[in-house]
Amino acid sequence: MFRPESPPADRFDAWLALTGQVPAPSGPLELPLLTGSMAPAIPAGATLLIAATSGAAVRGGDVAVFREGDRLVAHRVLLVLRAGPVDLVLEKGDANRRGRWRRGRTVCGRVTGFRTPDGAAGGDPHDAVAASNGLRRHLRHLWRRPPPPDTLPEDTL
Repeated sequence: MFRPESPPADRFDAWLALTGQVPAPSGPLELPLLTGSMAPAIPAGATLLIAATSGAAVRGGDVAVFREGDRLVAHRVLLVLRAGPVDLVLEKGDANRRGRWRRGRTVCGRVTGFRTPDGAAGGDPHDAVAASNGLRRHLRHLWRRPPPPDTLPEDTL
């Protein structure tokens, strides 16, 4: 997750570009990953290399950057449903229990690489196997949740 609170100028410029407030540069943008939601694939504190893109360009396994109000969130794409002009993207942080559906129009970038906090370079985090495992984990979580009490038939109470 990224927040615009008092970042260095280059990070603020990247945040502005990804939120659509200024044109995106042609090269990759760099922003820090502040949480551990993508661990172990990408550790907290890593610097993400982000290519500006749209929801039409992401596919299962990509780590995409989504606009969420004034924040940016980087999570793995589990599934993309394309229905005419509307794209729906199921995303989940690798360390999270369940995912979330988002509109494709909220996608503003794709992570193309990263640097760990100690400076080691990481390659493209695209991983179809991680997306498949994440989708299974998300579905398992949904199936195990009991329905809310007010939706149970009266004879089962």
